[in-house]
Amino acid sequence: MLALVLLAGLVSAAPGVEKADKFNPLKNFKLLPKAKKQAGLKAFYVNTDKSTARAECMSRQLDQQGIESERYKAVVMKECNDFDFTCMNDVVFNHHKDCFKSGADLIHLTQHGSSGKDASMKNRAMAVLANWCSHKRLFNEISKNTSSTYDVGTLQKNFFRQKILKEEDKEEPKAAKKEEKVYIVLEDDAILRSDFAEKINDFVANYDGKWDMIQVDTFGGVDGRDKIGDYKGVPVYHPGMKGDYFGLHCILIKESSMGKINLEMSLMPAVPVDWFPKLLKEVPDTKVLAWNPDIVTQPEMKTAGKEVQLPSYCDESVMLSTIGGESTTV
Repeated sequence: MLALVLLAGLVSAAPGVEKADKFNPLKNFKLLPKAKKQAGLKAFYVNTDKSTARAECMSRQLDQQGIESERYKAVVMKECNDFDFTCMNDVVFNHHKDCFKSGADLIHLTQHGSSGKDASMKNRAMAVLANWCSHKRLFNEISKNTSSTYDVGTLQKNFFRQKILKEEDKEEPKAAKKEEKVYIVLEDDAILRSDFAEKINDFVANYDGKWDMIQVDTFGGVDGRDKIGDYKGVPVYHPGMKGDYFGLHCILIKESSMGKINLEMSLMPAVPVDWFPKLLKEVPDTKVLAWNPDIVTQPEMKTAGKEVQLPSYCDESVMLSTIGGESTTV
C-alpha cells in the first residue's frame, strides 16, 4: 500500500560565509588534533544555532573518531498559539513547503516518545515537523552534491517489476561492490562509543547483503519476523511497522543510494522522522536495515533501561530533550 502511496504521491542557497559564521555555534570552539582520518566516511549532524554545547560535544566526538564531519543547521519553526491553525498552516506549508510536498500525517505527529510531559500537542507536532524538515533538507543537500540520481519513473519501473511481475531483487555480490562514500547522519545528542568508526567500517566493507540505508542502534521492540540474518553475532533486521525501531540518532546512507532515499522521503507525508526507515519496507528497490551493535547511544535510551554515559568533556545539558519543550536553549 505504501508503495502505491509513494507512486501517487529543496534546499535554499547556502548563506554567505560571513553570515553563516555569525550564527555558527562552533565559531569560538577550538578543535583538538584529529585522529587518523577514516576514508570513505563523512558525518553530518543536525544542530540548532542555540545548541552550542551539543555542537561542541558532537564535533569533538567525531574528531576523536577521525571522521570528517559537518554541522547542518537545523530548522526551527516559528511558534504559533494553540489552535491558531492559520499561523501553523502558514509556517509549515508556506515557509517550509519544500519539506512537505506530500503533506503531513497530522494524526501521528504528536506521538513522539521523547515529548515532555508538559508539552502541548501543538508544540510536539511543530517540533516533529521541524525535525522532519531538517532531515529532508539535509538529504536534499547531500543528494545535490553526489552523482546519485533517482526519479519517479525509475521507481515506477521497479514497482511494476517487483509488485506486478513478482521479480525479486538480485542480491549484489560482495565482489561486485565498489569503493564508495558512506554518509553518517547524526542527531546532535548522539553519544559515540570508542569503537564507533571501527565497527561501521567493518560492516560497510564486509557485510554481504544489499542495503541502501541502515538505522543504527535503535531501541524499543523489534519484530522477530523482520530478522534477515546476523552480522558477527548481532541481528540484522529489515524493519517494518510491527516493531518499534525507535531513534534516528544515527543512520548510514550509501552515496549511490542518496538520490533514491531523498526522492522517497519527498513522496511521503511527514511523520516522526524515526518512522521513515520502517515505512520504506515495501518500497521497490529499497533495502533499509536496522543494526544494533551498541556503538551509539542517545539520552532517550535511558527510558528503555539503557546506560547512557556522556563524555566527560560534554556539558550535561546535552542530555535534555529538545522535542516537546523540555529544553530549547541547550
